[in-house]
Amino acid sequence: MRLRPLALTGVLIASSACSDATAPTNQAAPAHVAAYKDTQRGQNDDDWSGQTSFQVTIDPRERNELHFGQYTLSLPSDAVCRLDKSGYGITSFDEPCKPEKDPITIRATLRVDDQGRQRIELQPQMRFNPTSTVVLSMYVGQDALRSAESWRILFCPVGDQQGCVDESQFDESLTTRIDFRRGIIYRRIKHFSGYLAAES
Repeated sequence: MRLRPLALTGVLIASSACSDATAPTNQAAPAHVAAYKDTQRGQNDDDWSGQTSFQVTIDPRERNELHFGQYTLSLPSDAVCRLDKSGYGITSFDEPCKPEKDPITIRATLRVDDQGRQRIELQPQMRFNPTSTVVLSMYVGQDALRSAESWRILFCPVGDQQGCVDESQFDESLTTRIDFRRGIIYRRIKHFSGYLAAES
């Protein structure tokens, strides 16, 4: 495995040419999620005001672990469905698909909403092969996990400031999980545009 920091974009990538199993694996928290700190942030590590943008080009045929600030996106090899012919929407998320072979440029934007919650918006719109397990995780810290009864990573369509939903209500495999030892929350995702970490 090689670690390849992209200083110009603030994204750290861990990628591997080794093939991954095609069958879904037990969901696990990414190994390096809490180890990375965004070098584009200000001197105050707790200051997430404003907007932070990232851009990175990946080879979807390889395994990729992408770090966007406090978020980590873990993509197995061949997990991304073809962007031009796979469809998108709730009726297609569990449909088989052919993997994307061409390089993909992923753009991530982090912003804080009016309630102080951090949101990530990921583009282009894509869905993932249902035989793969793609995991989105967020570092929130041990103190924050202890202060709330539960945390959820909600799906929020890009551009929609009000319509965030808990997808686990319709699909138990999308339930948010907690790693108290490392202070992270994580869950499987089957597609992306936007996600929001919320405590209750």
